[in-house]
Amino acid sequence: MRRHLLLGALLGTMTCFTASAQTHRAGDIPNAPLRSHGQVPVARSVSRVATDGVPRRFLLEENTGAWCGYCIEGVVRIHELLDAYPEAIVVAIHDDDQMQVAEGDSIVRSYTTSYPEGLLDRLKWPGHATVTIGRDYWQFLGGNRRDEPSPVSVGIDHHYAPATRMLTANISATFNDIPDAADLRINLYLVEDSVSGSGTGWDQANALDNVPESPYYGKGGYIPSFVHDHVLRAVLSGTWGTAGVIPSSPETGKAYTKSYSFALPASFNPDHVSLVAFMASHDADAESREVFNAEKVPLLTAPSGVDDKAVADFSAVIAPSPVRNAGTLSLSLPAAGNVGIALYDQLGRNIRAIFNGPMEQGAHTIGFDLAGLANGVYWMAIDRDGARTARRVIIQR
Repeated sequence: MRRHLLLGALLGTMTCFTASAQTHRAGDIPNAPLRSHGQVPVARSVSRVATDGVPRRFLLEENTGAWCGYCIEGVVRIHELLDAYPEAIVVAIHDDDQMQVAEGDSIVRSYTTSYPEGLLDRLKWPGHATVTIGRDYWQFLGGNRRDEPSPVSVGIDHHYAPATRMLTANISATFNDIPDAADLRINLYLVEDSVSGSGTGWDQANALDNVPESPYYGKGGYIPSFVHDHVLRAVLSGTWGTAGVIPSSPETGKAYTKSYSFALPASFNPDHVSLVAFMASHDADAESREVFNAEKVPLLTAPSGVDDKAVADFSAVIAPSPVRNAGTLSLSLPAAGNVGIALYDQLGRNIRAIFNGPMEQGAHTIGFDLAGLANGVYWMAIDRDGARTARRVIIQR
């Protein structure tokens, strides 16, 4: 596979792209300055959503590769994006390196031959020839997308058994409004942070070695043992999602759930793995596969002191995600028992009691109000007769 540089006519930024024949060598890629965000389009068409919809977590699927010198600028831009919008979900889909997965390769090649580019909720934005958008646009358009309510809430209810490395996950989609799409599918990725190795396919090409304002200035044309974050490691739902779970005319207020099981390979570090679930439409036209909402939770779900009891045998789903002020916790208890529900901060401190008392067997919905708490990540711990489960709660206003 031959790798070239393309000078983007619209953005004026240097970009890696693929063709065929020979491999690139260190030093092939000239340096280009880091760019500030330019003028970008603000008007576009999106699928209909309810004005009283649920908060949205937008998904950026980045096309990248260790061989691509300008992909390291994508790393910089992702840091900027997450600093501005911590609720954003980023998945780095690697191509032609040691982190490539087959499903990710199919996704990338359905949309682009340029790197680094990204799919922002897989929408085609006005002013762009394809669904992929350049790195200059990620933060601006991500902010616009975040401000739109979503018609669906996505939930993740999972359990990981360290002894067997077996993951079981129930992914749910609950509709507040019905999107204008006939084929709606649940998707589940596993992503991993702090992925590193040595040698070709791991070491990151660095086109910013001679750019003083870059954090990678003076690091060399290749950075050995580079630490890669947000790396797509596995696709549990098939390349384009699991069909047949959500009917063509879903009911509002009803949760549609798909269960997945996966044995975590020995090369995956459970401490750094997260689940990314999203609900998207599917169409023969690759430009009509919108992501309507997404959710992300770490595989190991809670800080020390929160998830330190026996694993619970009941399900618990929080909606919406993120929470602004009020939300609901849906519980399904296999037997009656005494239940305690409390909110913890990232340091494992109990900061708010939600419920304490007996509950009968079956389904329960508990409302909660988090007004007055600062934006950030919290944990809701649910205890029943000595068993505990914990769910992450993001407050974002």
